[in-house]
Amino acid sequence: MNIHLSEILLIIVIALIVIKPQHLPDVAHNIGRWLKGVRQIIEKIKHKMDLS
Repeated sequence: MNIHLSEILLIIVIALIVIKPQHLPDVAHNIGRWLKGVRQIIEKIKHKMDLS
């Protein structure tokens, strides 16, 4: 998955419009935790598929 700089900037601008700037760090932290959990689940599934 390749994300270009222009796409990242667009996401940041939209986030600043939708989410109040003082809430942005909390939202970013929660998204990071959610993505970490998703990655862990995917790794567990891959590991189980390799064992079978």
